[in-house]
Amino acid sequence: MIPTQQALETLHVVVTRKDGGTVKGRFADGATLLLLLRGELPSEGRFVLLAENEAHEIEWSTVKAIFFVKDPAGDRKRRNVRFYGAAPDVHRVWVELTFLDGEVLEGYVENPLRGLNDPGFFLEPTSPGENNRAIFVNKQSLAGLRVLGVDLQK
Repeated sequence: MIPTQQALETLHVVVTRKDGGTVKGRFADGATLLLLLRGELPSEGRFVLLAENEAHEIEWSTVKAIFFVKDPAGDRKRRNVRFYGAAPDVHRVWVELTFLDGEVLEGYVENPLRGLNDPGFFLEPTSPGENNRAIFVNKQSLAGLRVLGVDLQK
Protein backbone atom coordinates (compact mmCIF):
# COMPACT_ATOMS: atom_id res chain seq x y z
CA MET A 1 0.00 0.00 0.00
CA ILE A 2 1.46 3.35 -1.05
CA PRO A 3 0.89 6.03 1.60
CA THR A 4 -1.01 9.17 0.61
CA GLN A 5 0.80 12.51 0.42
CA GLN A 6 -1.07 13.60 3.56
CA ALA A 7 0.10 10.49 5.44
CA LEU A 8 3.68 11.14 4.32
CA GLU A 9 3.55 14.73 5.53
CA THR A 10 2.38 13.70 9.02
CA LEU A 11 4.68 10.69 9.47
CA HIS A 12 7.07 11.15 12.41
CA VAL A 13 10.57 9.76 12.09
CA VAL A 14 13.58 9.56 14.36
CA VAL A 15 16.92 9.25 12.57
CA THR A 16 19.69 7.75 14.66
CA ARG A 17 23.22 8.41 13.48
CA LYS A 18 26.26 6.18 13.75
CA ASP A 19 27.85 8.73 16.10
CA GLY A 20 24.95 8.31 18.58
CA GLY A 21 23.11 11.51 17.67
CA THR A 22 19.45 11.70 16.73
CA VAL A 23 17.24 13.99 14.67
CA LYS A 24 13.46 13.92 15.11
CA GLY A 25 11.10 15.30 12.52
CA ARG A 26 9.34 14.62 9.24
CA PHE A 27 10.62 14.03 5.73
CA ALA A 28 10.66 17.28 3.75
CA ASP A 29 8.84 15.48 0.94
CA GLY A 30 7.37 12.08 0.23
CA ALA A 31 10.01 11.19 -2.35
CA THR A 32 12.55 9.99 0.24
CA LEU A 33 10.07 7.67 1.92
CA LEU A 34 8.88 6.29 -1.40
CA LEU A 35 12.50 5.50 -2.33
CA LEU A 36 13.04 3.71 1.00
CA LEU A 37 9.83 1.71 0.53
CA ARG A 38 11.24 0.49 -2.80
CA GLY A 39 14.56 -0.42 -1.13
CA GLU A 40 16.41 2.44 -2.81
CA LEU A 41 18.47 5.33 -1.47
CA PRO A 42 18.25 8.99 -2.40
CA SER A 43 20.44 9.48 -5.51
CA GLU A 44 22.32 12.39 -3.93
CA GLY A 45 23.20 10.29 -0.87
CA ARG A 46 21.34 12.68 1.44
CA PHE A 47 17.83 13.68 2.43
CA VAL A 48 16.14 16.52 4.29
CA LEU A 49 14.29 16.16 7.59
CA LEU A 50 12.13 19.00 8.92
CA ALA A 51 12.31 19.43 12.69
CA GLU A 52 10.60 22.33 14.44
CA ASN A 53 10.60 24.58 11.35
CA GLU A 54 14.28 23.85 10.71
CA ALA A 55 15.62 21.82 7.81
CA HIS A 56 18.32 19.23 8.57
CA GLU A 57 20.24 17.82 5.63
CA ILE A 58 21.29 14.29 6.56
CA GLU A 59 24.01 12.33 4.77
CA TRP A 60 22.91 8.72 4.26
CA SER A 61 26.41 7.46 5.15
CA THR A 62 25.96 8.82 8.71
CA VAL A 63 22.60 7.08 9.31
CA LYS A 64 22.39 4.07 11.62
CA ALA A 65 18.62 3.58 11.28
CA ILE A 66 15.38 5.44 10.60
CA PHE A 67 12.56 4.73 13.05
CA PHE A 68 8.96 5.43 12.00
CA VAL A 69 7.27 6.36 15.27
CA LYS A 70 3.83 7.07 16.70
CA ASP A 71 5.09 9.79 19.04
CA PRO A 72 8.45 11.51 18.45
CA ALA A 73 8.78 12.22 22.19
CA GLY A 74 8.87 8.50 22.94
CA ASP A 75 8.73 6.99 26.43
CA ARG A 76 12.10 6.61 28.15
CA LYS A 77 10.57 4.47 30.94
CA ARG A 78 9.31 1.82 28.53
CA ARG A 79 11.52 -1.25 28.10
CA ASN A 80 11.50 -3.24 24.87
CA VAL A 81 10.35 -6.83 25.10
CA ARG A 82 12.91 -9.31 23.75
CA PHE A 83 11.56 -12.81 23.36
CA TYR A 84 14.66 -14.44 21.95
CA GLY A 85 17.48 -12.98 24.03
CA ALA A 86 18.57 -16.43 25.23
CA ALA A 87 17.68 -18.32 22.05
CA PRO A 88 20.30 -20.53 20.42
CA ASP A 89 22.22 -19.31 17.37
CA VAL A 90 20.61 -20.10 14.05
CA HIS A 91 23.36 -21.26 11.71
CA ARG A 92 21.29 -21.99 8.64
CA VAL A 93 17.86 -21.00 7.42
CA TRP A 94 15.67 -23.34 5.38
CA VAL A 95 14.15 -21.29 2.54
CA GLU A 96 12.02 -21.53 -0.55
CA LEU A 97 13.26 -19.34 -3.40
CA THR A 98 11.06 -18.20 -6.27
CA PHE A 99 12.92 -16.87 -9.30
CA LEU A 100 11.62 -14.23 -11.69
CA ASP A 101 11.13 -16.95 -14.33
CA GLY A 102 8.87 -18.93 -11.94
CA GLU A 103 11.36 -21.65 -10.97
CA VAL A 104 11.12 -22.63 -7.29
CA LEU A 105 14.02 -24.09 -5.30
CA GLU A 106 14.25 -25.16 -1.68
CA GLY A 107 17.35 -25.41 0.46
CA TYR A 108 19.50 -24.07 3.26
CA VAL A 109 21.30 -20.71 3.29
CA GLU A 110 23.89 -19.61 5.82
CA ASN A 111 22.72 -17.03 8.32
CA PRO A 112 25.49 -14.40 8.47
CA LEU A 113 24.86 -10.66 8.32
CA ARG A 114 27.05 -10.59 5.21
CA GLY A 115 24.24 -12.22 3.25
CA LEU A 116 22.19 -9.03 3.49
CA ASN A 117 24.83 -7.00 1.67
CA ASP A 118 26.29 -9.38 -0.89
CA PRO A 119 24.89 -9.55 -4.44
CA GLY A 120 24.24 -13.26 -4.03
CA PHE A 121 24.44 -16.26 -1.72
CA PHE A 122 24.90 -20.02 -1.74
CA LEU A 123 21.93 -22.35 -1.45
CA GLU A 124 22.46 -25.94 -0.28
CA PRO A 125 19.69 -28.04 -1.86
CA THR A 126 17.59 -30.18 0.50
CA SER A 127 16.06 -32.51 -2.07
CA PRO A 128 17.30 -36.12 -1.64
CA GLY A 129 19.18 -37.35 -4.68
CA GLU A 130 19.69 -33.81 -5.96
CA ASN A 131 22.53 -33.51 -8.50
CA ASN A 132 23.45 -30.01 -7.34
CA ARG A 133 25.82 -29.75 -4.38
CA ALA A 134 25.45 -26.00 -4.07
CA ILE A 135 23.86 -23.19 -6.06
CA PHE A 136 25.02 -19.56 -6.11
CA VAL A 137 21.92 -17.37 -6.36
CA ASN A 138 21.99 -13.86 -7.81
CA LYS A 139 19.62 -11.83 -5.62
CA GLN A 140 18.50 -9.76 -8.61
CA SER A 141 17.01 -12.90 -10.18
CA LEU A 142 14.68 -13.54 -7.22
CA ALA A 143 10.97 -12.74 -7.13
CA GLY A 144 10.57 -14.04 -3.58
CA LEU A 145 12.13 -15.75 -0.59
CA ARG A 146 10.14 -17.54 2.10
CA VAL A 147 11.62 -18.86 5.35
CA LEU A 148 10.44 -22.41 6.00
CA GLY A 149 12.44 -23.15 9.14
CA VAL A 150 15.77 -22.87 10.94
CA ASP A 151 18.67 -25.24 11.55
CA LEU A 152 20.21 -24.92 15.00
CA GLN A 153 22.94 -27.52 14.40
CA LYS A 154 26.34 -26.42 13.21
